[in-house]
Amino acid sequence: MQKRVAKYSEILSRGFNSLRTGLAIFDDDDRLVYCNEQFRFFFVSFEAIDDIIGFSYEQILRQILRNKDIQNQAALADPEQWIQQQLALHRESFNARTDRLGDGRWIDIKERRIPKGGAIVQWTDATDRMRYDIRLRSAAESIADGFAVWNADDRLELFNENYAKHHAPGLVLRPGIQYRDVLEVLAHSGDLVLKTRPDEWIAHRLAQRQLSVSEEVFQYVDDLYLDVKERRCEDGSVVVTMNDVSLLKLQEKELIFRGQTLEKTIYDLEMSKDTLERQGIELVNLSEALSQSRIELATVNEDLEDRIRERTADLAKSEARYRQMFEGNQAVALLVDPESNRIVDANQAAELFYGWTRDELLSLDMSMIDALSPAETNAEHLQSQAEGRDHNYLKHRLASGVERDVEVHSGPIELDGRTLLFWMIHDITERRAAEQELTEKNAELERSNAELEAFAYVASHDLREPLRNVTSFSTLLSRKLADRLDEDEQEYLRFIHDGAWRMDQLVRDLLELSRVGRVGEPIGEVPMKDVLEAVADHMRSRLEEFHAELEVLGDMPIVITSRDEIERVLLNLIGNALKYSFPDRSPRITVSAEFVDGVWRFCVADNGIGIQNGEGYEERIFRLFQRLHLRDEYGGGTGVGLAVCKKVIERHGGKIWVESEQGEGSRFYFTLRGHI
Repeated sequence: MQKRVAKYSEILSRGFNSLRTGLAIFDDDDRLVYCNEQFRFFFVSFEAIDDIIGFSYEQILRQILRNKDIQNQAALADPEQWIQQQLALHRESFNARTDRLGDGRWIDIKERRIPKGGAIVQWTDATDRMRYDIRLRSAAESIADGFAVWNADDRLELFNENYAKHHAPGLVLRPGIQYRDVLEVLAHSGDLVLKTRPDEWIAHRLAQRQLSVSEEVFQYVDDLYLDVKERRCEDGSVVVTMNDVSLLKLQEKELIFRGQTLEKTIYDLEMSKDTLERQGIELVNLSEALSQSRIELATVNEDLEDRIRERTADLAKSEARYRQMFEGNQAVALLVDPESNRIVDANQAAELFYGWTRDELLSLDMSMIDALSPAETNAEHLQSQAEGRDHNYLKHRLASGVERDVEVHSGPIELDGRTLLFWMIHDITERRAAEQELTEKNAELERSNAELEAFAYVASHDLREPLRNVTSFSTLLSRKLADRLDEDEQEYLRFIHDGAWRMDQLVRDLLELSRVGRVGEPIGEVPMKDVLEAVADHMRSRLEEFHAELEVLGDMPIVITSRDEIERVLLNLIGNALKYSFPDRSPRITVSAEFVDGVWRFCVADNGIGIQNGEGYEERIFRLFQRLHLRDEYGGGTGVGLAVCKKVIERHGGKIWVESEQGEGSRFYFTLRGHI
């Protein structure tokens, strides 16, 4: 057996030593119990593995510092503080970092704690990767233009100083920042000259960014012009270059100004021959300047024509994509001019839905289709904004005169240099009819429930009088005829008395259920601390009878409820905790509260008999007349108490449920609105 273990240990050791990664294992006292050769080779401090086996992690760090095997500036400046930082990281469940060795190499360090004690440390040579990163950033800084790379999630990965200096004055760029956040700062900074609203400009830039290649000149208020070119790569990332064309723009303005001045001069010369003769010398000079300007203008024009051709080709591709999307869409789609409110384009689905041909639709404006009045339409727009919806609910009139309920999604789109509204329209007439029918059914159900509750209250109230008579007279008969009745007859009288008593108890519980929401204190702000004190006083004798402990954990909030109804809930839950306790164990009941997802979640927990899982009992116990035990077990009962709790909590807009294990106690939860 020892030979096999030795053999496998040797195989395992050879396998670890063949790794390109340094591997070390520390025990629960943080002492080195194993490392491979690669781990030792990272440092000149250790000539053989046996030299460091048994060293603590702190001893290894100090040996490395003494032999200057580390080139970390923090370690050289304050060795003791650096060691304490490394030990703190070493004690974490996992950490990863990169450091530099004394010989100039870089290593990736990963440390992971072992659950049963100890740690595994992995050191990997990262020199090539770090050199590549350094060269990449140096290359970016050597570019004269602004240069940046954004990843597929539109987060900044790499940029040079020229990009940061020009692109976002007043904003500190950092890796990981979202492109949209940069646009928000630019659009609202006041530094950029915008020809549209900031939100429209942001939407335009985001749309342009989806193209494979785009170019746009940004104009700033201080006469700075930046030519921004973007190219989207196959992996979804975007490469951006930024060139300052302010001088070119200035020359362009000067040429235009000089051209205008020249035209005015020629006009003045034509109006006055004498003036022409007097200014002949100046005209010659101006002609020479004009010739030079024309040469410069021709150069600029050639560049502009190239850009116009590229832009025209891009627009043609964009329009082709739009046309394919617009015509092939199965949903009803319209293009609307926001200024004239006229329909500019319509797809085939719109022809089928409205019953007009495309040419007929293009002759209409939206007021001829919209069946709502302008005031109603405007009110719907305001309500949509208030509710945060991205769509409107309108009524549209078809060619047949029939009105249909529609859901309209709209947004701006740039097409042929115009800003239009793109409308997507869905017919929801049948859905609205179904919603209306459901609303009517719910109202009818609420009326029916109210009538049933009123009937249950009256019926329960009227039943109590005859039941009291049956109980009283059966008791009198039992006493009066006790010596004249045999055992069977006396048992019959007990059946009558017990049956009437149970019936009266059931009627009392039904009356309690029917009173929920009908009688009692109004809903308002109620301190739960006061409620629990009242409940504890009310149940003091029962708690002492069971030798029970009732504890309130933490502070109790102020909630929105009816005081007497929430007292009824707590009396039922704490009473059940006493009723369903172990006979040989003192009951322990705790009440706690926690603010979760905007509501207060209360928990009444006990150490009682619990509920069997997986049989649906967790839902069944909240139904009317449902008990999980025989009628006379655990003090009996009618199965109404938890149904009352459920009705009270749901009336307040909350929820109630139970979590339990048989023999492990139960935890009843319920939620209420209240103050934090």
